[in-house]
Amino acid sequence: MKYEISLNSREWELVAETFDFRKFHRKFYEMTNRLGTYREAWQGNIPLYLHDVGIFVPDYLSKKAQGIVTPDSIFAIFDKEKLTFAEMLQEIWKRRIEIVKVTEGDDNPYA
Repeated sequence: MKYEISLNSREWELVAETFDFRKFHRKFYEMTNRLGTYREAWQGNIPLYLHDVGIFVPDYLSKKAQGIVTPDSIFAIFDKEKLTFAEMLQEIWKRRIEIVKVTEGDDNPYA
């Protein structure tokens, strides 16, 4: 399942390609808060949408996701496929400098 990341100096979003905001607002997805982010949408043990206010911290999310997110290598981001959830988070972290959109007036927290 392919994901996109939106990362700025104040918040981040991780969105699966199959996620639909209309379905989210109609409560079509499981919206249980399992990882402690601000907003979450799930399909079984696969996160479809994660949104949080604050800094993206992959190690924290990886630890929190153990036993919650599927351990299967089904995740994809950028040009990488067949990743575990933790591996996908690390790929995002490796590219954080390239993808962060610094909010005007803020310092870059990822530099």
